[in-house]
This record gives sequence, structure tokens and C-alpha cells, in this order.
Amino acid sequence: MPGRPGSGAAFDLSTGTVTIPNNQVYDLFVSYPGWTVGLWFNTNGIAPNGGNDFFMGQDDGSGYQPKWFIDYGYTVYGPNQDFVWHVNDYNTERLFLTSNAVNPIPAGWNQLTVVVDNTGSSVTFYLNGQQIGSDSLPPYVLETDAPLVFGEVEGLTFTGLMNDVTIYNRALSAQEVLTLVDSTR
Repeated sequence: MPGRPGSGAAFDLSTGTVTIPNNQVYDLFVSYPGWTVGLWFNTNGIAPNGGNDFFMGQDDGSGYQPKWFIDYGYTVYGPNQDFVWHVNDYNTERLFLTSNAVNPIPAGWNQLTVVVDNTGSSVTFYLNGQQIGSDSLPPYVLETDAPLVFGEVEGLTFTGLMNDVTIYNRALSAQEVLTLVDSTR
């Protein structure tokens, strides 16, 4: 399936998920003072799953097991219009770090970047190169041996397309995030 113009193939996650076995290379919570995930997504004009679109994560199961995931509109408190970085750490602490309420382009490609700065204790969200919010990051302890999964977390799925997923072992600057969007237009 073709991806965004001029780029590689897109994953059609309406028919399944992409799973990568656990690897210390992307065990970012233990190894790095910060990290960044950037991805392109397209909902094909379909409204998110009741406000719950799950992009990716490492999930050891529902409940309080150690895990992390990135989604749109899911918290235990119900659907909303925020992008969320959810973490369950070893202290059974649930962290929901959220953007401001924002709607992605409904029938086109959107670029989402989540920057986790463990040193600066913050999480910053960008949509299409523009900062859409940040949240303070309390101390957490997380190490999971779950696989890295794209398109499904906690039994809930992302039903659209995903392309150009990048994971960096450092917190990107706002200018670098903008480059992710500009370099592909």
C-alpha cells in the first residue's frame, strides 16, 4: 500500500498489527536521558475508535503491569481529544501525560512527535510540527520485556494508516521536530 507521496509503504493497521520482539536497543526508559518518537498517521476520514486510537507501545497486559503507549484520546477516565503518553511504572503508578485538546486532519496525513525528556522531566507533543502541549514528567521506573507493537495496545486498535515511524535515543529540539515535517513535504 503506498504511503505519503514520495515516501515508502504505509502500514494498513485496519487489518492487523506490526510487532517487533523486545530488544535492548529501544529500551529507552532505562538507557537514555530522553527519547523521541515521530510517526505519520492517516485515519482515512474515519473517526477515532470512540476517541481511542492506539499508535504504538510496549504492553505487558492490561491493568498495572509495566508498560507504555502512545494514543489519541484514551485515559481510564474516558475518551477525550488529547494525545496521550501513558506509562505504568514498577510502583504501580499510572502516568497520563497529555497534549492540549486538538483534532488531527480527518482525511489526510498527520505527523505526530512525542518528545520525552527524562533529564528535564517533561513530555512535549507536536502535531504537524506545531507544539500542541507539554506536561511535567514525575519520576518513574519502567523496564518492560514486552514486544514493541504498532497499531494495538490493551486490545484496542488503530484503524488507519501509519508511515515513517522513527525512534530517537534523545529528546529532539523543536527545530528538529519541524525538520521531520518539512523534509517530507
